[in-house]
Amino acid sequence: MGAIPASSHRWLMRTTERLMARTPDHITKEFEDLAEVTGCPMIGIAALNFLDELARLADLGRYVNPMACSSLGVFHPSEQLAIVGRNLDYGLLLPELRAESYRYHHRNHGHGYDYISWSWPGFVGVVTGLNSQGLWLATHTARSLHQSDQGVPNGILYRMIMENACGIEEARDIIFENLPTCASNLMLADFRSGQVSVVEIDNCCAIFRDDQMCKGRGTYSVACANHFIRLEGAMTPNSYLRQYYLDSEAAKMTGAKIDPVVRAMASPGILNDITVYSLVTDGMTVLEQIGDGIESDETRYEDSSLEI
Repeated sequence: MGAIPASSHRWLMRTTERLMARTPDHITKEFEDLAEVTGCPMIGIAALNFLDELARLADLGRYVNPMACSSLGVFHPSEQLAIVGRNLDYGLLLPELRAESYRYHHRNHGHGYDYISWSWPGFVGVVTGLNSQGLWLATHTARSLHQSDQGVPNGILYRMIMENACGIEEARDIIFENLPTCASNLMLADFRSGQVSVVEIDNCCAIFRDDQMCKGRGTYSVACANHFIRLEGAMTPNSYLRQYYLDSEAAKMTGAKIDPVVRAMASPGILNDITVYSLVTDGMTVLEQIGDGIESDETRYEDSSLEI
């Protein structure tokens, strides 16, 4: 923050304060605790948590465009089975954001359901999470004409979902009551019911694309999400290409099984030299790769059981 010009610094401070006003008190308390432990000013901790919103409100398109994260959901509603894969692909802005492990467990925190979040140090919101009720969430930044610092910061909204929703319908209600600052494409999965939903969210509306995004493959269905821009009627070339890769990999599958999802998420068209992490889970077991620049090799996934 010290390198930011004075005029921009004032804007950043004012905007961060506005976003903090839309953040629940128990989360801003975590900002305060992090500030006390690290010695970083609280406004700096908040700015780190609002980095995505600040970049887009400042119209830093170069920050948004290089992102290439992808999600794939394979589900069999009649058998109540869902499997999801998620890659986080972006160039790290700061070396300090690197970490050996991105998994954070929030247990008995007194503000709703326990959950696991995969993110970077100092970030207390959620971009990838799974709560104790079997609800999965993965978000993808999307550029939008409809954004406002009067919205709820996206990562904070998605943490609210992790803390308060036990299924997709409850997540839907929370979204409609708390539209976010900026646009994103969200994949939700309910492992208890075997449902998967793709949601496009903006500061002015939320559209559930279940009927358009889920392609039937006989006894099972698939859904794909990334940084596409459909609310504004178009898709970026990179997002279209990655959507094509996911659809192509999904077309090879013969059922809702974890192995083909692993192969799809580890395909050369999806993993690349900026992948920060890659996860595949059925809600009970997680296969994950963590690191900067993961190579395309599904055998590197590490298997572990989730205990929330």
